[in-house]
Formats: sequence, C-alpha cells, structure tokens
Amino acid sequence: MDTLPPAPPTKKEEEFIPGNFDYVQSKCEKIMLTTAYKAITITETWDYFKKFKYNSDSNYNDDEINRVYKKIEEQDYFGHSGCSFISTINKMVFIAEYGELKFKEEYEK
Repeated sequence: MDTLPPAPPTKKEEEFIPGNFDYVQSKCEKIMLTTAYKAITITETWDYFKKFKYNSDSNYNDDEINRVYKKIEEQDYFGHSGCSFISTINKMVFIAEYGELKFKEEYEK
C-alpha cells in the first residue's frame, strides 16, 4: 500500500525553538535577546529572573545580573547601552515568568 508523505508544515506548524527568536525582525534586537537567553541558560539563573523585581535601577547591578552580563560579552556581544540592557533584562524576566511562547504572542501583537 502506497501512502503519500505528509504535507509540509505551514508557518504556524513549524517547530518552535526556544531562544532562537526567529520571529524578531530587528537583527540588533534578535542578537540582544538570543545572547541574553543563552547567558541566562548557561548561568542557570532562570529561577532568579522568575523572582526578579525591577522596581529600581539598583537591582540591575547585583552579582547575578553581572554574571549574565559577562556571559553576554563572552558571546562577543558588546552593543548594549544601559537602556538596551535594562530593556533586554525586562524581556527575559517576562520570559522567565510566562514563557517564551507568551512573549512571542505579545511581541507579535
């Protein structure tokens, strides 16, 4: 019995790969997100970011944040301004709390 192969996946059915941020159009923003995601994964600080409270600038200069920043630089990314780093960290906090699929859903709105 001959059977046809399955139809190729549609755009929505393509495999979602966490940390790739393929849905982000801006090359610069995509690099910021992927390097931060990898740095947090390498430093095993996702639980820290899940509990992170970003209500003052002083929180952005603690030991865990500094470890993550160093791992970002180890990936040869040195393009953060203070503002872009805080923005990226806030996005990682959202991902830690709600997951990247929810981030993707909000990002694409």
